[in-house]
Amino acid sequence: MRVFLSIIFLFASFFLSAQVKTGLDVLSSGGFKELSGKKVALVVNHTSVDSSGKHIIDLMLDKKINIIRIFTPEHGLSGTLEGSVTDSLYKGIAVVSLYGSNRKPKPEQIIDADIIIFDIQDAGARYYTYLATLAYVLESAKTAQRPVIVLDRPNPAGGEIVSGFVPPAELTGKFTSIFPIPTRHGMTIGEIANLFNDHFGIKADFKVVKMEGWKRSMVWKDTGLKWILPSPNLKTPESAIIYSGAGWIETADISVGRGTVSPFFIYGAPFIDGEKLKKALSDSGIKGVSIEPLSFTPDDKNHKYYGKLCNGIKFSINDLKEFSPELSGLYLLTILQKLYPDQLKFSGDFDLSIGARGIIEKVRSGSDAPDIYKEMETSSNKFKDIRKKFLLY
Repeated sequence: MRVFLSIIFLFASFFLSAQVKTGLDVLSSGGFKELSGKKVALVVNHTSVDSSGKHIIDLMLDKKINIIRIFTPEHGLSGTLEGSVTDSLYKGIAVVSLYGSNRKPKPEQIIDADIIIFDIQDAGARYYTYLATLAYVLESAKTAQRPVIVLDRPNPAGGEIVSGFVPPAELTGKFTSIFPIPTRHGMTIGEIANLFNDHFGIKADFKVVKMEGWKRSMVWKDTGLKWILPSPNLKTPESAIIYSGAGWIETADISVGRGTVSPFFIYGAPFIDGEKLKKALSDSGIKGVSIEPLSFTPDDKNHKYYGKLCNGIKFSINDLKEFSPELSGLYLLTILQKLYPDQLKFSGDFDLSIGARGIIEKVRSGSDAPDIYKEMETSSNKFKDIRKKFLLY
């Protein structure tokens, strides 16, 4: 019986550990033969690892691939840096920051490469800056007439839900809003690259190495892949889901928990009464989450209310299928406006972040969250037909 149970356990362990193969896994399984004898430029960061956790740089160096230059996005190669990132060296290879004095590769920095490999884990949100870095790399490659290969990875915010405003032209072309796509686009990084390159007219010489085993219905735990923080404040896959739907709310004068253990689950400010806010949110009918009041002090000097005691609430997701971060964010925003009309302020980036004009005025005039959410849905629904053409799975 013990032997039988051991066999059953081994089989169960095998199937439970079965993983999605990322584009990097697929490319490396062939020994990078497509890159043999070529000079390669990489656009990577700390997330550029295979399913065993080995970094693309080490994988390629093991196969004697000639890496001539490394480009890194916001937060640098380590993924831990805040603010402007300077150039550096890694294992004797030049590391060029695309989040310092320059955010777009210069043609002369890639003209000596035979091919450019882009392999970075996205977070699933329009305002996540890795998308602008992708667009800029494709544009530079087009100018320099160099081919690009994008290694695909799962979207941690999921591949089915498309939501949020599609920004008008005057709110695009920015580092946090490069093209008019919904806040939560529901596309993999490879699909986004296809969209950028074709629909938005970059027209670089480009291809995607697809994943194997990934399905649009998967949440992160279904992939079998280890979660690596794509940036310092996206500590869990669930935080990426909240961020992709409601990250825009931090352009209001409240803390979203940056500098705490649970960014994007925590919301507060010195002027907020946590108990009062919890009651109002609970009465609103938000689904899929539990809400509790709490006090916290952000300890990240780069972010809002550093070192100041804040009062507010914490969300805990109970049901991912029922939970709508977009609607929850709108409820939070409209309720805060009703409770604290004199204290709640908005930064100049609010329109850019939420992706629409006039929302502040609607909130201040008493518009309800479901009414604004309907506008979001109308906006994102128009995008879905465009998106269909570029889906790979």
